Amino acid sequence: MHKKKLMAAALSAALVFSACGGPAVSAVTTTSSVPGSVVQMLQAEDAAITGQCQVMQNYFTASRLACVGKVDDTSSTVTFTLEAPEAGRYLIQLCTGSGSDQVNAGYRYWTNGDEENAQIVRFHNYGWETWRLYDVYVDLQAGENTFTVSHTGEEKSYTQIDFIKFWSFPTPAASLTADGEAFAELDIQQQAYYYLADSADLPELACELADSQRNFGVEVEQPAGLNQAGTVTLTCRNSPDCAYTYTVWFCDEEHYMARFQDKGTTVMQYEAEDAVLTGSAVTRGSREGSYLNATCSGNEWVSGLDNADAAATFTLEAPADGEYLVKVALDSFSSAADPGLRYWVNGEESAARTAKFDIPEGEQFGDNWFLFPIYVNLREGENTLTFSHDGGESSTCELDYIRFFACPAPDAAITLDGTPLSGFTRDKWDYDVSIAGDTLPALGYSGQGLEEIYDITVTQPAGFNQAGKVVFALKGHPGYTFTYNVDFYDENASGSLVINDGGDPWVTYHDGYYYYINTQGGAFYVCKSADLTDLNTNPVKVYTPDEAAGEPTREIWAPELHYIQGEWYIYYAAYHNGGNNNNHRGYVLKGTSQDPQDPFTFVGQIYDATDKWMIDMTVVEIEEELYAVWSGWEKNADGEQALYIAHMDSPTHIDSQRVMISYPDEEFERLSTNPYVNEGPAAVIAPDGTVNIVYSANHFSNGAHYRLGVLTLKEGADPMDAASWMKSADAVFQSNPETGIYSVGHPSFTTSPDGTENYILFHGRDGSSSQYSRRVYLQTFTFDEKGVPTFEKPLGSTGKIKQPSGTDVIPSEILEAETGALSGGAAVTTGDARYLSGGAKVTGLNADGASVSFTVEAPSDGTYTLALYAAQGTDRQTQSGLQVSVGGETFDKQIIGRGNNAYFWYTLSVPLRAGQNTLTVSKSSAYAYGADLDCIRLSTMSEEAYAAQEPVKPAAALSESTLAMEAGDTVQLQMEITPRSDSITWTSSDPAVAVIDAYGRVTAVGDGQAVITLRTASGAEASCRVTVGVQAAPTVTLDKTALTLPVGGTGRLTAAAAPAGDALTWTSDNPAAATVDADGLVTALASGTARITVTTASGAEAVCQVTVYLPGDLTKDGKLDILDVMSACRVLARQSATDEELLLGDMDGSGGIDIKDVMSICRALARQNQLVD
Repeated sequence: MHKKKLMAAALSAALVFSACGGPAVSAVTTTSSVPGSVVQMLQAEDAAITGQCQVMQNYFTASRLACVGKVDDTSSTVTFTLEAPEAGRYLIQLCTGSGSDQVNAGYRYWTNGDEENAQIVRFHNYGWETWRLYDVYVDLQAGENTFTVSHTGEEKSYTQIDFIKFWSFPTPAASLTADGEAFAELDIQQQAYYYLADSADLPELACELADSQRNFGVEVEQPAGLNQAGTVTLTCRNSPDCAYTYTVWFCDEEHYMARFQDKGTTVMQYEAEDAVLTGSAVTRGSREGSYLNATCSGNEWVSGLDNADAAATFTLEAPADGEYLVKVALDSFSSAADPGLRYWVNGEESAARTAKFDIPEGEQFGDNWFLFPIYVNLREGENTLTFSHDGGESSTCELDYIRFFACPAPDAAITLDGTPLSGFTRDKWDYDVSIAGDTLPALGYSGQGLEEIYDITVTQPAGFNQAGKVVFALKGHPGYTFTYNVDFYDENASGSLVINDGGDPWVTYHDGYYYYINTQGGAFYVCKSADLTDLNTNPVKVYTPDEAAGEPTREIWAPELHYIQGEWYIYYAAYHNGGNNNNHRGYVLKGTSQDPQDPFTFVGQIYDATDKWMIDMTVVEIEEELYAVWSGWEKNADGEQALYIAHMDSPTHIDSQRVMISYPDEEFERLSTNPYVNEGPAAVIAPDGTVNIVYSANHFSNGAHYRLGVLTLKEGADPMDAASWMKSADAVFQSNPETGIYSVGHPSFTTSPDGTENYILFHGRDGSSSQYSRRVYLQTFTFDEKGVPTFEKPLGSTGKIKQPSGTDVIPSEILEAETGALSGGAAVTTGDARYLSGGAKVTGLNADGASVSFTVEAPSDGTYTLALYAAQGTDRQTQSGLQVSVGGETFDKQIIGRGNNAYFWYTLSVPLRAGQNTLTVSKSSAYAYGADLDCIRLSTMSEEAYAAQEPVKPAAALSESTLAMEAGDTVQLQMEITPRSDSITWTSSDPAVAVIDAYGRVTAVGDGQAVITLRTASGAEASCRVTVGVQAAPTVTLDKTALTLPVGGTGRLTAAAAPAGDALTWTSDNPAAATVDADGLVTALASGTARITVTTASGAEAVCQVTVYLPGDLTKDGKLDILDVMSACRVLARQSATDEELLLGDMDGSGGIDIKDVMSICRALARQNQLVD
């Protein structure tokens, strides 16, 4: 029996996250203002207006900076003209703002002049210029129609209208079915659907139309397999060019839950503005005048919870009685150190509890949103959860949303080798564990009575740098689970946070090195590192703009370093002195050599014929042609940022008109106030050649809203045709409040050194408001089967990543500067732990004589790699430097400046002698100032010893070579690979028999045999043969079980295997005595014994015992000497011989030992054991 989709109606209330295989992508062929979408945006200022209606210009928060107001009486109308492909019911979304104090302000609306049958749509009262979309459905005729809105006729029901979105495809009345059983109703606004399927039996996908919907044609493409997508395409029969495609994923439970769970459990997010408000509790809009201040989810929050009569009440559905986790997103609007809220369930205010929230000092007073956990006891079915003021003085909180985890929270602890996991809390489900040594601990759990409530599954990690998990599945409620994920890292793992101060990051990999570009003090710097996790290493200034030479110097934004057609180029945006943001244009520099750390020269402006505002230009090569993609304005100063593409005839010149390929009109792109934004495009090309442009949406200062979307070029399509690009239906990467990272975006993409892993480099903030500096993060991503990038949630500053596969860097250890010996005024200063590796640094190194010294132990004489992690205390640009003294030698390093937190690694090679050495760091006499020192990093072996090492031999091994299973069984494989940082892939030779997941967990599917193979990036592999079901055991027999051969002799063994055709492997346990080739031919090499073993691919074995003898060696000591002659003589004297003596001494094969045999032994001895035939 197939398991049904667990969530349908709940989607409208809950925010759900990463897709089973990737973002849903529109596939639409109707005419539209948005490439690849049925949605047409029609501006109110372009509509026909009557009565008192006026076009209101220069409205900063309105789309295109204009809207229509004064819709104040029933004679005032706004009429749009719509083109419908055929008769049917259509969705229209009105973007409106209300300024009246009537609670239910609204519009009358009608179609095609039929005012007599006008309907009313009601709006929430959110204030002037606070825009919100409202859905209405209208019946239209084929061809041209009019849609009119007007005043309701009710007192004070005043509104403004910005635009409408017309969904130009008839709204279907249809159901998705699996083997005839309906599991979802089609919704024009929801393109992706997910079905929880039985892995052993995929159902048939179909679409059933209501009787009234026979004007649609239906085409269904079945999913190719589990965790893959099929499609359902509806086509208007009267307009064959008008089609709409829905994507349907058939997922196993793990992938299904990944769609509908926030890692740990089924999660639903409820906005506070949708709660029931009483007393002075009121919804507030976050668009305040012309300020971009939208840092909260949904752009609205609830305020006024400042007295006992004010409350916000949510309705929650619990699957069973139990204790549930709720996370509350709030800020503090008071100076209280521990503001709080009272909360109670099901109206029982007398049992209210109070939660106090520890908001970081200095981050109160609004717009800084934090998640705090509470636990509530709910009964099965519907419950209410109410929040109110806690009664404390100056204790006022504002609510943004709550996250309800719809599975009872297990009262459990996660354990490693039976010991509780350090730092474990019930409300956190992702943990990184660093393992010292070669043995992984056993993952487990502890707690009372858990097995009575949950089905519990523990998945051990397959090896180092792999993940394990513990799943608590609520009995009797499939899909309701709590999952704790534990990643086990080796000593080479690093943090996802790679640069603690920086924005708009860009990295380029070339000839074994990563080059990271940034600007400091108006100059361009390029860093160089062999380690992707150490990008901010050895910055070198490559260009300083000169205004006097006609080069722009103001507001240098988003430099990108590209290697194109054998030359280095830097693209960036800037403007000249005396200009402003309206004057931002694109510029290009060119390298002077093959080394990108050598100087660059100014080439000039790069522009298309319009020469309009341009930022964030990137270059992508498609089918051996170059294209520029950038963020620009349609007008000279309209502020809305769209993405444009143009053809380039050289790396420094655009030779075509620009084409808009993305306009910010999707809901996920319009979460902050106008001007709406598409910016920071970056190309990422899948292994199959699919071209994607990943870009940022919304304003970067809006912590909750800055996020990534993706444009995908249709296969074989023209990049200069806007319709060739398909936009993701939703954001593909966004803030993660659980890990405390916000405002993620502006990416660049690269791979691990061996090319087997894909990485995204992006910036983010540690908090939801713009007071937090941007920082640079790194993590892996993958591509789905359509070549579209898919991303996990951002890990945040505490997350870990393994060493990128193929990284070859000398091992080292870190010494904190505060642990060194200080002198001459050097001092330890504590600082922001977000920016300092140990929460402290050494300052005071500006003074002559001030220093910090370290005692280090070297294993041998040689040259060692030393890195200083340093920053200028203030922005002194080129005037700072540090000196390292060791063994009577000194080494100077310039420290570039950007401020207190602009730390970079500065490397140098220093000589050390075996044993103890003293390293002293002080101000360099070559510079006017010193710098702050956070820590140093010193290699644990010399550069000479590292270079002389034998290359690490790749290896892979599995804990099992064969498995016998029944359908439905699961077995966890363990692995051991060298090097540990290698990327791995798991494959099954027959997924219909057995499949394997990313954890190394084998699941038996159906009868038969399959080979599970582990492959590493370095080329090592190991396999396990899986047999599922009752089958004849594999066998192999040999035609001989014993074989005796003289030295130099040969003999052939013949194997008979079942199943027939099984591959055979031959081995000898003593190759010094006898070897065997791939065809079973045994060659005797020296006296002794050897076991010759034949093994089939199915795991069966057979053995032949081989004995090798040296003719004449009666003493069996492996050589011929006088003792063997004497032994032969004794046998001759007694006129009888044993079988063994005959074998060794009957040199002529006469059947006995006689004088001829004695003489043959003597001759052989005389020839020094060289035998005759």
